[in-house]
Amino acid sequence: MEKLIIPKTRSIGVSAISDTYVFDVETLALPERVAEYGKPYPPFEEPKYGNTKDPVKRKALYDQKYKEWQEGETKWWDRQIDKAALNPLTGRVCAIGYAHPFATKDDGEKNLWDYMEIDGLTALGNHDLEEKGILERFWKKFTEVSFTFGHCIGHNIEEFDLPFLMKRSWILGVAVSPVVKNGRYYHRAVVDTMKVWCNYGFNEMISLDNLAKILGVGKKPDYDAKDFAQDYLHGDKDTAEFYLKNDLAVTQACYERLYKNDS
Repeated sequence: MEKLIIPKTRSIGVSAISDTYVFDVETLALPERVAEYGKPYPPFEEPKYGNTKDPVKRKALYDQKYKEWQEGETKWWDRQIDKAALNPLTGRVCAIGYAHPFATKDDGEKNLWDYMEIDGLTALGNHDLEEKGILERFWKKFTEVSFTFGHCIGHNIEEFDLPFLMKRSWILGVAVSPVVKNGRYYHRAVVDTMKVWCNYGFNEMISLDNLAKILGVGKKPDYDAKDFAQDYLHGDKDTAEFYLKNDLAVTQACYERLYKNDS
């Protein structure tokens, strides 16, 4: 698959320092948790018969609706399992990708892809221990950037990534950076490209793919994110890595476009 090549990194104002980073969180569903924390299947409700008085017809209607209710339970739980990775009660962090666009001042022909790393996605037997390590390293990195003029950059991170990381940290007993939020507001280091584009409008959203297309800086690959962890651990590792790194590159490109400063 062809890489999205990002030009040589350059200064774009006060954020152009080594502490600035782009990140993207990949999650993994825990199907066994869905039964415990998922929304329970609604109980059967006797159908409305309207003007039907014939007991045979009423029973036929009852039996039909009851059969539909029984058959619907499997689909009900399947839909919740499909979305389990998006809920910190039924999913976990399996990897965080990082890009360090301003790691060096003289990087020759290197591009953003040369300054990317993936934390996680190992075959460790104790996945809680692995996830704790991923979270601890994330909050350490966040605390470090909070003391500088650097940025912690991502797309839709205020609505998804950061809340997910915070809740998984609380569940696992990992200390969350004390400076990540001040009341309802995130630290000034947090730059959410979705929020910036939407001017922090209430209930306004835009996908990373659409933002990248509008700004003319690339696009996301045609790939189902829910397959990421399984591909990496048991299937096509190269495709999974490309997906995550491409997201980092596209987010970085959007960030540069939104904060463009050629002075």
